[in-house]
Amino acid sequence: MREPIDFKLMYEEHEEFGATSKGLAIPDEQDHLDRMKLAEDALSSLEFDSLLDIGCGFGDLSERISINVQYVGVDYTRWIIETAHERHPHHQFIHGEIKDLPPQDVDVVAALGVISTMNKEDVPAFIEDIKKFNPKYLLISFQLEDAYEGSLNSYSKAEISELVGTAQTWNETANGEITMLYKLCQ
Repeated sequence: MREPIDFKLMYEEHEEFGATSKGLAIPDEQDHLDRMKLAEDALSSLEFDSLLDIGCGFGDLSERISINVQYVGVDYTRWIIETAHERHPHHQFIHGEIKDLPPQDVDVVAALGVISTMNKEDVPAFIEDIKKFNPKYLLISFQLEDAYEGSLNSYSKAEISELVGTAQTWNETANGEITMLYKLCQ
């Protein structure tokens, strides 16, 4: 088993790259654009009024939804949240973690790229924290096994299904990341 990574420190160290994919510790800009396109495609088939974006980065997902949707972005890296607010002042951005937010009902919870940067033993509690928002839909991405060399966590499709259930849609990017949209039973 590999040593746990301090991802908070990693993101602080990436501030030198600014509001780019490298600032989010994503080395390839196209990987980030592919993830956002898959999310946009998944969301385009839904009717929703509110979206909570966990690990929102620079708020790029907010650019891909209707201006009428109540969007709230959450990230634990202060400089990233400050940049998101500067880029998207009409949306709400919160510096913090999902576990610290008060319960509220939202239509969609998005967590794109978040699971891959968590220590695996923390993922089940993270999924439970999501449930306090009573989402109709969960848009979440994982790294598939052997997709990357290095520090990111990866999962088999069986492990993913065990964590969050059966996918309503299942889209894979060329680099091995999988983005899934789940309809949650309430």
